Amino acid sequence: MSRMTAYSNDVHRYVDGDMSAAEGEAFEQLMVAAPELAAQVELLEKQNAAIRASVEAPDMQLLAQMSRAAREPVVAGLWKVAAVLAILMVGFAGGYGASALSRDQAMTAAVGHASAAHSLYSVEVLHPVEVPASEKEHLDKWLSKRLGSAIQAPSMAGSDYKLIGGRLLPSGQRAAALYMYENTEGTRISLYAERRDGRASQTFEYDSLNGVSGVSWGEGEWTYVLVGGDPEVIKRLAFLVSGELT
Repeated sequence: MSRMTAYSNDVHRYVDGDMSAAEGEAFEQLMVAAPELAAQVELLEKQNAAIRASVEAPDMQLLAQMSRAAREPVVAGLWKVAAVLAILMVGFAGGYGASALSRDQAMTAAVGHASAAHSLYSVEVLHPVEVPASEKEHLDKWLSKRLGSAIQAPSMAGSDYKLIGGRLLPSGQRAAALYMYENTEGTRISLYAERRDGRASQTFEYDSLNGVSGVSWGEGEWTYVLVGGDPEVIKRLAFLVSGELT
């Protein structure tokens, strides 16, 4: 186990202010002897500052491109199983008749954020995630604290995708979570999650943005976007993940 992996939890505890005075002093002494730990602390502190200060609004050209994509909600009813059957049986391959403008701006922005984050981090070989799956308990607690509500990574049991870890992302003036999964062939997909005011729509919607396929939906106060991989696989996995989240 590398020193960075061994002290990953301590790095987050130090930055989050969860250490006692004695623990903090001991960790600061450790950072003097281990510059790589100090560099990781500095990186995480900068990221937290960026989240607090928020980020620029989503690229308007990107959102305009999404608005031109033709699609329609699969179903707006209460029966989630019926929604997924409609996804699988009617199919998304033929496109949609309704405009992307039918969805609210918050969901549209979430899809753009999810697609951009997946494209950026899924190609990383050494650092696709901040916290590895081996520290899942810490990952869930950390992201729950940062997002202000309990959240945990779905297992995706029943599929060949396994969690490899997750990271914190900025999303406007809030924070978002990105969980990444990988199958035996090395294909990666990501689950993006952010809280929103009010209840999100439970309608499943399909997107294909810059070659990245995704399905978005809502569960209570959460908005989710599953992105990456084969379009048909993503549609099936969206139902699997949704079932774990309810």
